Amino acid sequence: LEGAVPPQGWLLGDDFTLADVAVASVFRSLAAVGHAPDAGRHPAIAAWYARVGERPAWRTIAEREARR
Repeated sequence: LEGAVPPQGWLLGDDFTLADVAVASVFRSLAAVGHAPDAGRHPAIAAWYARVGERPAWRTIAEREARR
């Protein structure tokens, strides 16, 4: 995946799509058990996942889940 993640934008181009949500959801689950993307080993994945995390809807859900 490191080689497939674009340096800017989203997995399938300029638009944020269900592909981004699906893959980011897996990374969110991994992060919940202590296996978040490692920027040192996988900088492209970490940067893309950070972009996902900046999206308002993603932040809203993450904050809601954190309160549980």
